[in-house]
Amino acid sequence: VRPGSGMPKDYFTGLNKPPAMKQPKDGLNLVLSADQRGSIKEGVKVFYRDIPVGEVFAYELSADAKKTLIHINIQPRFAGLVRSNTEFWNSSGVAVKFGLFSGTTIRSKSLESLLEGGIAFATPNEDSMGGIAAQGSQFKLHGSVEPEWLQWSPSIHIPSTEDTENRR
Repeated sequence: VRPGSGMPKDYFTGLNKPPAMKQPKDGLNLVLSADQRGSIKEGVKVFYRDIPVGEVFAYELSADAKKTLIHINIQPRFAGLVRSNTEFWNSSGVAVKFGLFSGTTIRSKSLESLLEGGIAFATPNEDSMGGIAAQGSQFKLHGSVEPEWLQWSPSIHIPSTEDTENRR
């Protein structure tokens, strides 16, 4: 059938509810809970140490409409970076801090997160990182980063690209 060759319709059948989200089959799917969605949208990157390791694939309101739920997928190779004590924050845009005596500080992540928005995360050091996050785990999405999180530097094995592709 070629486009435009069918009969015109004057009636349509609607869905009772929105279609189910297309959850990625590969990788680690997580839910981040936030007060506001802000500039986060589908396709926004998720960063670990300024390296894109995943992306947002959907968002919705919580069942009680008190929170925004942001659904993210972490690529299979990087799934082990997310542990039960991992912290996520909105790294979108530019933060400007001004103090009368301290001057002005301008903070921005990568140019990519500045232009498109982004989510970043950090995992505590070995003794307090917790177990590997399970599929569907829920985390809080903080509005900003705590300086302590930027100091975390755990040693976490990342499989090679070939190892990840051979598992499929």
